[in-house]
Amino acid sequence: MVRSVPAGPRLSLQLALVASLVGAGLGGAQVSRLSEIELPDGFSVGFFAEGVVGARSLAQSPGGTVFVGTRQVGRVHALVDSDGDGVADERYVVASGLNSPNGVAFRNGSLYVAEISRILRYDGIENRLDSPPQPFVVTDRLPTDTDHGWKFIRFGPDGRLYVPVGAPCNICNEADPYNAILRMAGDGSYEIVARGVRNTVGFDWHPGTGRLWFTDNGRDWLGDNQPPDELNVLTSHGQHFGYPFCHGRNISDPEFGSLRACSEFRPPAQELGPHVAALGMRFYTGEAFPQKYRGQIFIAEHGSWNRTDPIGYRVMVVRLNSAGRPTAYEEFATGWLQNGSAWGRPVDVMVRADGSLLVSDDRLGAVYRFEHESGRNTEPDPEPDPDPDPDPDPDPDPGPDPDPEPDPDPEPPPTDGPCKSSAETLCLHDGRYDVRVEWWTGDGETGSALVVPEATQDSGLFRFFDADNWEILIKVLNGCDVNDHYWVYGASTTDLGYAIRVRDTATGTVREYRNDPGQPAAAITDARAFPVACEEPVADAG
Repeated sequence: MVRSVPAGPRLSLQLALVASLVGAGLGGAQVSRLSEIELPDGFSVGFFAEGVVGARSLAQSPGGTVFVGTRQVGRVHALVDSDGDGVADERYVVASGLNSPNGVAFRNGSLYVAEISRILRYDGIENRLDSPPQPFVVTDRLPTDTDHGWKFIRFGPDGRLYVPVGAPCNICNEADPYNAILRMAGDGSYEIVARGVRNTVGFDWHPGTGRLWFTDNGRDWLGDNQPPDELNVLTSHGQHFGYPFCHGRNISDPEFGSLRACSEFRPPAQELGPHVAALGMRFYTGEAFPQKYRGQIFIAEHGSWNRTDPIGYRVMVVRLNSAGRPTAYEEFATGWLQNGSAWGRPVDVMVRADGSLLVSDDRLGAVYRFEHESGRNTEPDPEPDPDPDPDPDPDPDPGPDPDPEPDPDPEPPPTDGPCKSSAETLCLHDGRYDVRVEWWTGDGETGSALVVPEATQDSGLFRFFDADNWEILIKVLNGCDVNDHYWVYGASTTDLGYAIRVRDTATGTVREYRNDPGQPAAAITDARAFPVACEEPVADAG
């Protein structure tokens, strides 16, 4: 039975670290946050699998086994729904100790896994989930750069493996094979099919035309509202999509834009929100969603890492007309971002044989399953386009602004009770303060730090997956008897950028304190971080 909103117990991330190593089932208990996910009428969401630490790219076999790649944890998971109830009841770690095995693909009984510089193949994997074979190295000749080096891979309708090679920087003009999408043969040889692609972590082929569509992440440090992320379509091999010279439809790069004009490049089919980190995308090819979703594009937006007002952290739909042109860019699932703080980050989307939609989340360590109550077509087919465009791929007209400005004065979050301890949340002063840490590099790679078990009531440590950048100390100093406020103190041994987010669960107040990359000195908050923190919370009359 699929668990819908509200859902039951959630495996804590601390227990998940153990469970993912041994293939164990669910355990532990936390209050689920599924009820915070907002969906269109008739849709519901449940967990296909929990405790999948670092869940990123998704692939599935014809038999229904779901393979999940990761980045920081270096593992590939296999999830099996053996009784067909929409919840994985068997899970395995089929590979570990790999170098950012983000991308996974399945073909002819073999699992393909993309590391930073290698493509591996695990033959006959479904018959050996509990004792995986040694992989065959398809190629080990891809670039070793870690910036945008993690990969999304898929097999195209032509039977070839499509492999992107991202830009090894925020903005730079590197030669082939950087900034490109490759089409690879079985022996590891390849040709370039698209250039000018900064960092795509999701693509799919149109079910009618067979053309390749892909997301692309725009560059950083041109401001909060530009450039947009992109949804692109490849109409002929070798097309160039603008990076590093041009961004979006007509934003000339301040460093490289003088070298080439935007008119020289293939413009995006749809501009997406700025810095939303659009990753996985799929055409919806199932029949369980209402007619208006069939053949449309679902996109997972991982969320902005350096925008003043965070956006993204959602699943979007791009609607196409009968000529294959985007006509709308709208929200499908939201709620992971609450009052400027995100508890989850969607990464990839995938359609199951039963028509449900799976979405991975590398922050929560889970795979969600979205379904519609009807499971069949209950709506009439839409009216045909009265004047379809004879050219299915003209330069698209600019669509509506996909990113309206947020409310400058949002309502404060409601009180929701004390902090719940987990492997990623530090609770201080008997649960009065909820503390989390997020880190990033200068080029935008992000991740969450984990609480070490030695955390105490008043202080604790966060650690990273990166062995060279591993520690942040958090301490709350109680000065109520003297100053009528708390001091919140953070010190770090890391040279990564990081943000410390502290939430007062009694008032809902959230404060964030940031250090930029390359600034390892201690960061001390403003002394009056919580000016009313020493007041006793009002008892709940209900």
